[in-house]
Order: sequence, then C-alpha cells, then structure tokens
Amino acid sequence: MFEHIMKRRAVLLAALGAPWIAAASEPSWAELLRISSDYTGDCERDLESRYRFSEIERWDRVADTGEIVFSTAGRPILIAAYQYAGSVSKVSETWLWSWANDSMEASLTRAARQVRDYGRRRGFARLTQRQWKATEDDGWDMVAVANYLLKGKGVYRFPGQFGVGFVVFTGVKKAGAA
Repeated sequence: MFEHIMKRRAVLLAALGAPWIAAASEPSWAELLRISSDYTGDCERDLESRYRFSEIERWDRVADTGEIVFSTAGRPILIAAYQYAGSVSKVSETWLWSWANDSMEASLTRAARQVRDYGRRRGFARLTQRQWKATEDDGWDMVAVANYLLKGKGVYRFPGQFGVGFVVFTGVKKAGAA
C-alpha cells in the first residue's frame, strides 16, 4: 500500500515539474521482468477462470482480421484480437522482434514497435535489438513484457516448423458476443 502511494506521489510531482522523480520511479530491467511476469500470470488466471482456456482444443489464426479463434469440438469458444510480439528460432536459437521481421504485416506489429520505443526511452537493449541469442524462456519474458507494457489481456505461444511465435492478446471475447 505504501509503495502504491509513493508511486502516485512521484507521478504527481513529475506532473508538477519534477521529472527526475518520475524517472526514479521507473522500474529497472529486473523489476520490469518481475512486474510483467506477475501481470501476465494474472491475465492467464483470468482467462482460465472466465473461459476455461486450458481446456480449449484448437486455435486458428484469421490473418486478415488479426484474430485467433479458439474452438472445442468444432464450436468457436473465444475470439482474441492479437499483435505479434516476436519469435524464437530453433535453427538460429535467436529471438526476433516482430517489428524487425519483414514477413510480418505492419498492422500486426504496431504494438511491438511501441515496446521497442519504450525500450529506447529506458535504455533496455533486449527491447531494441532486432535479434539476439535466446531460448524459449526468453521468448516468454519478452511477450510478458509486451503484454504488461501494452496492458494486454494475455499471451499465447504457437508452434511453427522452425520455432515458436508469441502474441499478445489485445482483446478477448466469447465467440458470438458483440
């Protein structure tokens, strides 16, 4: 509770002309990873409690709409709007941000560019380097950071022939809901 009050005070002081206070309240890289992991865990628990997400059998990307349709027994259950975060290659063992991947549609990498811009402002190299040596765990870290910074609704990992891709859910609704 005290931490929350101090952060609000720092934001207020920054708004009143003390920008050094706001900079001091920004998280370090290690803190950002922890906060992002906690936030994403909360999102996962919410998806599970509201939609029983772990029981859904199938997913299909609808590229022209930027949505993933999740279904069970041929019946759509959930529709998630998404943005690509990036991918981890099994071949090169590297992370590649979606904003640096020429094969990605720009409309699906907009959010990752926002994450890159945040990384530039804060000096976080992992958010600004287009590609770097990585494991799948690093991919989970990057998508969690993206989810947190974008105030996403959850994350998803999908397998590919040469690696795994990671997306941030920007919106989630029950299938058939308006």
